[in-house]
Amino acid sequence: MLEKDHARSSVCRSKQKELIVPVGLPGTGLHDYSRRLREENPDLLEIGDGMIEEWCLSSGLQRSRAPGPEHSSDEPDLEAFEEFDPEARRTLGTLARLSGRSLVRSSVALGLLEAERRALLQQHPDARKVAAVLLGSPPADFREWVKMRQRADIEAKKALGEELPDEASETLSFGVPDALDKALGEFARFTLPSRAEGFDEVRYEWANEEAAKQELLAWQQQRKASHVVTGLKPGKWFHSQMEAWKKLKQALKQGQISFAKKADNNPALSGLAAEINLGDVKDLHDGDGKGTPIYANFKYEDWIVLSWRYELHLLCHSFLIDAADPERRGIPE
Repeated sequence: MLEKDHARSSVCRSKQKELIVPVGLPGTGLHDYSRRLREENPDLLEIGDGMIEEWCLSSGLQRSRAPGPEHSSDEPDLEAFEEFDPEARRTLGTLARLSGRSLVRSSVALGLLEAERRALLQQHPDARKVAAVLLGSPPADFREWVKMRQRADIEAKKALGEELPDEASETLSFGVPDALDKALGEFARFTLPSRAEGFDEVRYEWANEEAAKQELLAWQQQRKASHVVTGLKPGKWFHSQMEAWKKLKQALKQGQISFAKKADNNPALSGLAAEINLGDVKDLHDGDGKGTPIYANFKYEDWIVLSWRYELHLLCHSFLIDAADPERRGIPE
């Protein structure tokens, strides 16, 4: 019976102990794929916090509160369980590796980062390592399986008297968020797996390799257009320009003071700055050819506005340099 179940999936075909790493984008059914895979292959064991959450629920542990805002399928809020011991995470992970069973590690963020994939593979040197790439459109039988599971979940909630969502919706939903935005902060470094990382097999389950790469690229480009750059800091160019600006601003203020002293001795000079045509100015220290600086009449608030405008100007230009990404050509509104 077990061999029959193994044969139903495109992975888990080998009788050798396997480590399966699903790789997919958030909100596309990665965790549902893992759950279905485990249903079809009863000897397959999930590792990670998702496994621990299932074990807590199966063992009868009660949540002392609802899962918090940091709850996701990648990282369930295990602290919500009354008697959860954080040390259990390490112990259960060790037991899973020593069990001799095939394992699956389901995490959107982990599966998309090469460094995380490599580190995971190194923890399982004796397993046959399989990457299951889940980009593309899920097959009809998978989508139907998800809908059937949703209906089963609804019936279970009805039995418990829980408040239900709108059952009339035809939208295919995959439950709680797969991963939080902060966990996806390194999205620009997301890549698809390769055998060079240590995988014995890379399987493209829902689309071919080229289509999967294009989907990942399109997702990254969309996210770049709508999300901040994680870890971005002003670089050397910005700091050097800011130092130059501070010196220039100090010189401008000193020039204003010097001109004001001249105007005290010659009242006719005090109105010259207002007559300057800014479109003809070639020297901001001598806007009219008579030694009148264009900033002669600046007040406190004028210096503040000037600083804001120029420093924002530097930030915009520095963004292109420090982001160092040709696909990020500006700051989204």
